[in-house]
Amino acid sequence: MRVFDVISLASNKKAPSATYALSFEAAGPSAGRLGGTVALYSGNNRYEVHVPDVVAAGSAAATLTSATPAVVHFPSPVTVDAAYLASLDGPNGGPCDAAFVWMKEPTPSRATALTTVMQRYEDNLRAQAATVHPLETSEASPQGAPECTQPNEPPRLLRRAQIMMVGGDQMAVGVLITEAALSDSGSVVDAWIWGWAGAPGTVSSLGDFALQETKASGYSPGTFRCKKVASIYLGVVSFNTEAPELPHV
Repeated sequence: MRVFDVISLASNKKAPSATYALSFEAAGPSAGRLGGTVALYSGNNRYEVHVPDVVAAGSAAATLTSATPAVVHFPSPVTVDAAYLASLDGPNGGPCDAAFVWMKEPTPSRATALTTVMQRYEDNLRAQAATVHPLETSEASPQGAPECTQPNEPPRLLRRAQIMMVGGDQMAVGVLITEAALSDSGSVVDAWIWGWAGAPGTVSSLGDFALQETKASGYSPGTFRCKKVASIYLGVVSFNTEAPELPHV
């Protein structure tokens, strides 16, 4: 389970906001319910909020429409830099390590299949959030200043593997979106197909190649408050196309 997305509900999305919508991703392919405490960071201030019950999307884009947001309200407008599940409710719950941390990322310089999916998802999340009663966060808990210049950095692709395709596969066209689970050293622990764009059959014909490329590529894990942490990297693998049709999710 992880915090999947954090979006401002202010009319000016670039300005600090007192209200945000949070969404979550389950550990398996199917959507599921969860409750727990979320830690949210704005600069060196930590806030906590207990989320009693929401639906988390599964680890596939097709389940995004099943997700329900938690809406949280801060004592004053802030910019949320990072968020993670600090504890889970239930008989198998308890405290969670700071891992799979959501971190604010720069605005992409160009549109991709992934940005198209996320824009539609966030627009839908905002619409749902309008009917959700906000949960109040704790007061700010000041944390010690980090000892590095870039304390929070999302995971990054460092080296893209080149997968050999032969025969008719070399002419296949499509785009697949994959998720790679990374250890705190950046090694790939697991990978799966998250979404796709292209003609029918794109996943069945190109899925194996996309996963091979994802697993063989090199990554830097996310850094949270100067410490490398286990992360999820959401990336795009393109085959013979620069302008795929809209994603199928």
